[in-house]
Amino acid sequence: KIDRIDNLHQRTRFNLCGKGNKKPTGKKIQSPIKRLIASCTDRLGGHLYATIDLDRSRVARTMMRRHPKWFQNFHVYTAHSISKIVFTVKEDEPVDATLIGRAYLPVTEVITGRPIDRWLDLLDEHKIPIQGGAKIHVRVKFNSVRRDVDWNKGIILPYSFKGVPNAYFN
Repeated sequence: KIDRIDNLHQRTRFNLCGKGNKKPTGKKIQSPIKRLIASCTDRLGGHLYATIDLDRSRVARTMMRRHPKWFQNFHVYTAHSISKIVFTVKEDEPVDATLIGRAYLPVTEVITGRPIDRWLDLLDEHKIPIQGGAKIHVRVKFNSVRRDVDWNKGIILPYSFKGVPNAYFN
């Protein structure tokens, strides 16, 4: 479960053709639509979303929110051999997305099966805490297939088997 972010300070904004207060470099004339999008994005800020990655495999994504409070639950069925769960926070832009930060949760803590309810530091691409000490609140619980009484029994009738939902295999 991804809950929310705390201590996220004002994000820097860039227009579509130039950075910061610089005049656009490239095309000298922007279309009215591009100017409108750039001006609205600069004033309002983009929408934030978070993703869950198992090492390099993206397995879940939250909805986009202007205020980073998602309170979304995910059931991720996986057969990955991984070392960490990565929670990435991005800001949606008119073109592409901007990385806000990443938080890392070692699988060695999760695999015990005990529920984890924790604030994780958001780090930049160099794994340095981002300005202001922003954190993301996550809740994670690992359930082994060994605890599933129906595991390895094949398709159990009378219901029709529709496959493993939201499954990702690596």
